[in-house]
Amino acid sequence: MSHNKNEQTPVELRTTPHLHSAQDVVDIMRNVVYAILPIAGWSIWQFGLSALLLLLSVSASCLLTERFFNYTAGQPNTLGDYSAVITGLLLALSLPPPLFHCGWALLPVLWRLHWEKSCLAVWV
Repeated sequence: MSHNKNEQTPVELRTTPHLHSAQDVVDIMRNVVYAILPIAGWSIWQFGLSALLLLLSVSASCLLTERFFNYTAGQPNTLGDYSAVITGLLLALSLPPPLFHCGWALLPVLWRLHWEKSCLAVWV
């Protein structure tokens, strides 16, 4: 049996043997949402209405953003896999609760007022 240098042997690609379960991605993502809900409830209890409004508004914006990009890309709707809900909850939990009350548009105004007040306190 002669072996030619130009002859290439085929490479066999296999996936690694993973454990399989009856759960699909949607079930796992739903369980992640269930795991985040206690800390979301604690933040609402700790910080009140502002935390609730922040959680709802950020989660809704994540859902709307994902739906918009799916629509513009011509992709099927992926809101049923709970990934946007997880993103919204985690993002909202990482933001400070008073952020909802002051709003993004008022932040520069509040910063300027704070800065002027600090400057006036130095001069007085």
